[in-house]
Amino acid sequence: MSKVIAIVGARLNSSRLPGKHRLDLAGKPLIARIFERLAQVGEIDKAILATTADAYNQPLVDWARDAGQAVFAFGGDVNDLVGRVNAVVEAEQPDFIVYICGDSPLIEPGTLSALIRTLRDKPSADHVELAPLPTGKFIHEGFIVYRRALWDRIVAASQTPETREHVGSALAGLRPGLAIEQIAENPFYASCEHRISVDTPSDYRFMAEIYRRWYAQHPQESIVSLSWVIDEICRDEQLAATNRDVRQKAVGERSLPILIVCQAGPGIGIGHLSRSLALAGALQDRHFAGVHLLIQASPVAKAGLDLLPHRFIPAEDNLTDAIRAETAETNYRAIILDLYPANIPDTLPALLAELGQQGALRVGIDSLHTLAGTAGCLDLLCLPGFPVAPALLAACAPTPVRHGWPYYLIPPAPARQAWQPGRRVLILTGGSDATGLGETLPAELDKMLPTGSEIHWVRGPYAAQPRLPAIPRLPWQIHEAPPQLGTLMAETHYALTIYGVSLFELIQHGVPSVVFSPYGKRDEEKLGPLAATDAVVVSPDAHSAVTALASLMENPAQAKHLASRGPMHIDGLGPARLANDIFQMLEARP
Repeated sequence: MSKVIAIVGARLNSSRLPGKHRLDLAGKPLIARIFERLAQVGEIDKAILATTADAYNQPLVDWARDAGQAVFAFGGDVNDLVGRVNAVVEAEQPDFIVYICGDSPLIEPGTLSALIRTLRDKPSADHVELAPLPTGKFIHEGFIVYRRALWDRIVAASQTPETREHVGSALAGLRPGLAIEQIAENPFYASCEHRISVDTPSDYRFMAEIYRRWYAQHPQESIVSLSWVIDEICRDEQLAATNRDVRQKAVGERSLPILIVCQAGPGIGIGHLSRSLALAGALQDRHFAGVHLLIQASPVAKAGLDLLPHRFIPAEDNLTDAIRAETAETNYRAIILDLYPANIPDTLPALLAELGQQGALRVGIDSLHTLAGTAGCLDLLCLPGFPVAPALLAACAPTPVRHGWPYYLIPPAPARQAWQPGRRVLILTGGSDATGLGETLPAELDKMLPTGSEIHWVRGPYAAQPRLPAIPRLPWQIHEAPPQLGTLMAETHYALTIYGVSLFELIQHGVPSVVFSPYGKRDEEKLGPLAATDAVVVSPDAHSAVTALASLMENPAQAKHLASRGPMHIDGLGPARLANDIFQMLEARP
């Protein structure tokens, strides 16, 4: 009787999403969800996790043993996936091998069963595959079925590092001489072309939402239906957009290591960190970069940060020394810096000069313009602001500069219905509320906003608690450093905010907003031209802003106009544009 084994290849060393196999999907790790699905395939006699015998991947071995799951820890080259899988094959001596990629938690059991049965029942066939359709591509990802004889030929043909690192990459060269059996597949599986593997944080967010929705409606002992997933993708454009821009890494392509350095904290806020996360996402999704964040701040929760390799260092630490230590340990191809103007170390220019001599691409954001131009410390500068003074652009020459509306470093906003009047009001005073608006602003808002208003105050991670009225006239809700601020923006009808990164997120979301600067005339040169765009109401101070907000809430025609104007200026592709520019410069280098 023939023996069929399934081998799941998995390592925690992913450059774009380290540790992805242990990430939670509705209460269980991703790797467990794969084995749940394999258990539905009756033709498989044994399923085995194939990982590597190094300390980094010991947690996978521990999980398997705790779960009673067969596991094989390969002691050879960690990049030799073919060798790792073949070691399991040699130990098990199967007649058929089902290889499963460990980042594919939506493999379809019925399809696997049909492929195995066909190859088992057709002794003359060397290989089996799904018959292609005239149009469309099957959504399936992450599995292939081999007859043992063909597997042995693939192992023999896999002689280069590229073919050893990817199971099946040598198959293309063997195809002309193979007897290939094709089987029909349900055309519905080709009705939607979408990624269902997990390679990046965007992929994980998509998959986590899929699993959350399924188990909110179905028994825990069930497995997620791939047909249902297709229906959800086709029905929900926002869901589909979650990982639509992720590019699959091809055989032979390498993830380039990139370091992003930013700061946060009291008096600084979290705008620099927010921009860094948006850029990191574009670098990972579109260019499969291996991004690491170095953050000078006390630890803070922020959506997406837990999915990125990152390290916090105290505000009192020497930032230049910390960057030097990071770059000594890893040969980063690009160094991106987004720092608070007053906290740029005097020793940074000398370090950037050293890194430039070593071949690293040096990219500065915003305040780093002081190191552009004749200073010669940057290879690229991004000024994500409106407007940018011509004199500043001239002073940055000959450093290439990207600037203006197209380069705002904020993530794309989800699709939103046309604005409708309501009474939900969002108040944003910055990550640290550096000027203490929480002491006086709540009383003014509670007194002046229309009856029926719901006030949602966002308390930043470094801000004090706002002082609410002893007996509030209006309902209040305090959101403590919400990791998903974009969700709050998508649900609000009006907003009042200080000038900063969050303002432009509100504009992109189409939220009728009032903005002011609590810093006197510091932002005056930016707020004047911003008012002329007719995308936001600009006020000179906090008191005037509250008055303007109350007036705006009684003028739905003006609010609707602002809501329509905002998205005309910001399309959410700023991070993608800058990521493209960075990689074009990297590719042009020897």
